[in-house]
Amino acid sequence: MRKTYDSRFKSRVALEAMRGELTIAEIASKYQIPPNQVQSWKKWLQEGATEIIMNTSERIIKKLKYSFSLINAKKKIDCYRCA
Repeated sequence: MRKTYDSRFKSRVALEAMRGELTIAEIASKYQIPPNQVQSWKKWLQEGATEIIMNTSERIIKKLKYSFSLINAKKKIDCYRCA
């Protein structure tokens, strides 16, 4: 029977692997899981973190563009009022 692990456990193991204080083999031994599983979860965390950061940046850029469009629209309205 195949053993399943919850996302908290996977994250904890992956974070420990990212820290680099222990080798992959040491972490695998500590949690009694295969080393390739630790490596896989570490890679999963790295790719997921990149995706989160990219999405955050994209959201910030979108908000800035929206704010600038509001500022430009307000400037146009003010110019029409002055004329």
